[in-house]
Amino acid sequence: MRILLLALWCIFSVAALAQPNKLAQPSAKKPTAWLVEKSSHLVIHGKANIGSISCDNPSYKRVDTVWMEQTADGDSIGLMGKIQVAMVDFNCHNYFFTSNLRKTLRVDHYPYMTVRFVKIDKLPAFQSGAVSKVYGTVEISLAGVTRLFTLPIEVSAMANGKTRLQGWRIFRLEDFNLKSPAKIPLVKVRNEFKVEFELHMARLY
Repeated sequence: MRILLLALWCIFSVAALAQPNKLAQPSAKKPTAWLVEKSSHLVIHGKANIGSISCDNPSYKRVDTVWMEQTADGDSIGLMGKIQVAMVDFNCHNYFFTSNLRKTLRVDHYPYMTVRFVKIDKLPAFQSGAVSKVYGTVEISLAGVTRLFTLPIEVSAMANGKTRLQGWRIFRLEDFNLKSPAKIPLVKVRNEFKVEFELHMARLY
């Protein structure tokens, strides 16, 4: 009889240990850190009656890190970190347009455009070759004005283990309380512009 009771006690003890412990489950995953590489770049596109204008910043000269954290019960993925782009580094490949861009954006007073990452609506796939389309929320500070924007982002997991983020948005000068560029005879520049970005990111941990 004692042997039978001992056997039953062992069975129930093992069964109890096998039950999942829900309280031990973490409420959030550990954040992952991503280094913004120098090959990242931005392009500003404008239009005039004489044709299109493109001003590019061919490389990223700072060393910045972005953190991504997936919460277990949230509907979005939290982001932390920012990038700062030196506006003087933008080149429109035309002296007048480059000078005009700097005056319009008040580069002498506000030399940097800062983009702070807030969140994306879902977790991208990071398997090699995967491409995910997400929507991101960013806080942009330009010419002394800060605004929140939502924009589409395409996340590509590269074969070398790195990740590429590509996105764009159309802005108007009024979004940042800016005035239209100086007028030139026979040349009319529109007061809206499109910003395209491509960020190359390497995972740190």
